[in-house]
Amino acid sequence: MPVYTDNALTGKPRGTVEDVYTQILSDYEAAIPLLEGFAPPSPTRITQVAAKLLAARACLYAGKYDKALEYATQVTDTARLTSIDSYTKGFADTKAEAEARIKTTAEAKATLDVITNARAINGTHSCQWSDDKNTLIDRIFVQKRIELRGEGHGLFEFNRLEKTIDRTCEGSNHPAGNKARRHESAKARRHESAKARRHESAKAQRHESAKARRHEQVMPVVDQALHMPGAAAKRRVA
Repeated sequence: MPVYTDNALTGKPRGTVEDVYTQILSDYEAAIPLLEGFAPPSPTRITQVAAKLLAARACLYAGKYDKALEYATQVTDTARLTSIDSYTKGFADTKAEAEARIKTTAEAKATLDVITNARAINGTHSCQWSDDKNTLIDRIFVQKRIELRGEGHGLFEFNRLEKTIDRTCEGSNHPAGNKARRHESAKARRHESAKARRHESAKAQRHESAKARRHEQVMPVVDQALHMPGAAAKRRVA
């Protein structure tokens, strides 16, 4: 998109991705100090903590993990997602990803424990985190999807991490999923139909085979009876 820094009506060419992120982060850096001590009159107005949260996410998308960690740490140290005491550290998944990328997996796992423990019924989760950086980042991605479910961030996360989206998974209401399920259903019906035909064919073959065996067993007896003494006379009388 074009990058505008004034209200001039003159059109500009499309800016680079770097230019766009530079302007976004510059705006956040200018806004955050100005929000110091601001008490919003309603929950719909932005606060300094909210600005830092958004800045952390923008830094994550821009690949500036050091700044993402800095802002995310400030958010998790000062904000809560809910009023529940056990749910003290919101936004921990973003902080954990930044730690996994530029610090150690041990620090990332410790941060990830905070939010997963908060979800656990008894306060202690049973997840097993990997020591491999890439595997751990994938697990953080899953935890972020759980944490931010329904908030509209999923597609952006898939794009940022260049992950594929399976629209044919069980329970999907996407047309592609419906088409895939119809295909699988039709395939299953064809399989069952072919199976039934094979069964009927085998049954018919067994019937014909049994019929042939009975015929082979009966004919010698008939022939023997026809050649017995007096059989011809009986045939004439009959």
